Amino acid sequence: MAKHDHDHHDHACSHATQDSSASLLGWYDFAWSGGSFEVCFRPGGHFFAPKFQAASKWELVVQNQEAGGHDHHDHTSSHANGHDHGGHKDHDGDHDMGGCGHDHEGGCGHDHDGGSASAGHHDHGHGGHDHGGDDHKCSGGHSHEEKKKYLVKIDWGKKFGQYELEFDPAHKTMAGGCVSNPTQTKEQDWRKAQFKRPFSPVELALFGEGAGSEWMLQWEKGEFPIVFKCDGYNHFQCHQFPAHAHWELEGDNKLSIFWEKYGNYELVVDPVTKTMSGSAKGEPQNWRKARWTGNLPFMGTTVTEECSHHHH
Repeated sequence: MAKHDHDHHDHACSHATQDSSASLLGWYDFAWSGGSFEVCFRPGGHFFAPKFQAASKWELVVQNQEAGGHDHHDHTSSHANGHDHGGHKDHDGDHDMGGCGHDHEGGCGHDHDGGSASAGHHDHGHGGHDHGGDDHKCSGGHSHEEKKKYLVKIDWGKKFGQYELEFDPAHKTMAGGCVSNPTQTKEQDWRKAQFKRPFSPVELALFGEGAGSEWMLQWEKGEFPIVFKCDGYNHFQCHQFPAHAHWELEGDNKLSIFWEKYGNYELVVDPVTKTMSGSAKGEPQNWRKARWTGNLPFMGTTVTEECSHHHH
């Protein structure tokens, strides 16, 4: 019988599913030696921390590790989302935190990559391979038990650094650390995360497929399109009235828009009808209404852009 050499790195026999990434989405308490704060794993691979905004993104990497010690690497993208896939832009912030950056308050600086592991059954044989399904089975003779691990990789921009944490889907927890700190190991510069809550219906409406959503804004003189980005800065865009602008959600449905020279606005969002109503802040007579017109398309790649100034 001819000898069969199986390359585990080229032929990973367990493929990460969309569900793997989707189960990670939501809000988490992110802990380090200096305390804890909220972070958000958004669809389309977008990472958002309200107190530490940056051009940031995340991805989930799966690695199959056989009981015998062989490793398989599978990339599962971070393109799962609240509904489908998402895509977008992110932008960089000016805060110090439990981040790993040049401003190191528990921070770091260089880039690092790492794998993670994955499960399922993996059967090798001396014959051909039959691959199928999300847990890839290779037909043949002897079989190997595989353990599935999930590694979350966070790129938090130049200021806050890079992180790798192992994700436990059963308990929705993460444990790991900063991998871009030149003076400390990942174990020394540790981070932990605990799932806090899923996205609200309003967040899902704004995020769309991960790139963000487009709405038609009405006022007394007409209407025009506006965009809510699902990025690391909550950018707000309007081509008809361009400005460096941001949006912010308070509670379940109170949306604030900080529109630079065009003023600040407060609207209440109805996620069922996908409409908004409100006014310029403190001017109820200066009304505004909006209706959802569609999601921005996700192009399959998480794009981040620096943002040197924002409203925080």
